[in-house]
Amino acid sequence: MRGRTGDSNPNYKGGRYVSQDGYVLVLNQNQEGQKYCFEHRVVMEAHLGRVLGRGEQVHHINGDKKDNRIENLRVMSVADHAALHQQELQKRLGRKAYLTAKRNINKGLPYRESILCPHL
Repeated sequence: MRGRTGDSNPNYKGGRYVSQDGYVLVLNQNQEGQKYCFEHRVVMEAHLGRVLGRGEQVHHINGDKKDNRIENLRVMSVADHAALHQQELQKRLGRKAYLTAKRNINKGLPYRESILCPHL
């Protein structure tokens, strides 16, 4: 496939794909050339008319990582974003299961298992 880029490469998917984490990545042109970027960040930067800072994250209000409409996106600080997700997790699990899951995570148990089976 050497030298076959973009449409001429049979593996090309139109400059857009979904990562294993469920986020949409798009081929984006910048000063360094072309690279894949998270679509929600590209959409928010275009809306704001500036580049997002290192301490800024984009939150999907409805929780759907593929829904990158501007009305579903919100810029937040890293700390505020983490706190919001902790509150959502506590609501979903309930206080007791949430605290047990946090203790398991702090003991070094895998996050996914601690959240799915907080009684461990």
